Amino acid sequence: MLKIKRTNIYLTRGDSAYITLGISGVEPSAADVVRCQVRKEPTGGELIIDAVAEQGAEDPTQYLWYIRPADTAELTPGEYFWDAQIEITETGDIFSFVPVSSFVVLDEVTEVDNG
Repeated sequence: MLKIKRTNIYLTRGDSAYITLGISGVEPSAADVVRCQVRKEPTGGELIIDAVAEQGAEDPTQYLWYIRPADTAELTPGEYFWDAQIEITETGDIFSFVPVSSFVVLDEVTEVDNG
């Protein structure tokens, strides 16, 4: 289950998620990088997920962040923290466009045996 409330994300442990992130105020190019990170604590906490979102082909201001089942499968249910930023390759500028927000991993009942 995926639920997004404002910029807070609620995701069942081990589930897939596709999250569309929109950027305004910046004209992104194909060389720019949108990075999404999840940490145990907002400042200096252990890095849990470090992902690069893919730029949309039809709309360059839209990026898709794919969270894989393995990204959360081993996490203890609870609250973590995430944000997103765009790194402008041409100028070296970095702009955070999602503020520090909750990333809540929910417990699961059904487990899949991939072995």
